Amino acid sequence: MTASKSLPARPSLESLRKQAKKLARDIAAGDTAAIARARAELPHVELPLTQRNAQLVLAREYGYAGWQDLTAEVSERLGHGLEWAGAQARRVIHDNDVERLKQLLAEYPALLSWRADDDDGGLLGMATSAYGDSFDANREQIFTRAACAEAGLSAETAAAGLWRGTR
Repeated sequence: MTASKSLPARPSLESLRKQAKKLARDIAAGDTAAIARARAELPHVELPLTQRNAQLVLAREYGYAGWQDLTAEVSERLGHGLEWAGAQARRVIHDNDVERLKQLLAEYPALLSWRADDDDGGLLGMATSAYGDSFDANREQIFTRAACAEAGLSAETAAAGLWRGTR
């Protein structure tokens, strides 16, 4: 299998999913270049493509036998799993890096329900562990990451379909 594309050094599963969705939409819209891409990888597939087949085309364009092989390579390259993402979240919450936390939550939505082995209350627990415990406003200010807690709650609300009246 020859790859017509190469993965970037830090590939994004979200980006790959969006590429597959776009391919399926382009084929459904009659885009001849998109149809040719699909035919090159899956000569006998019925059009329009299902999402699964669009992912398969994309995986093969990158030189992988299937979508699972491609996603496994992405995970291996990034060295990421949910435990890694949880460790990163712990670090960015400690650093009060709200933007990086938002990126992690976008890349790893499962972090919203993730719990560390020591069951520290998940991301919200990490961000608010000192709140109300110290009876010292200065200590709470230093150890509570309100902006990170808010980012986590916003992501959780959005994931539930409740953010900005979407439900």
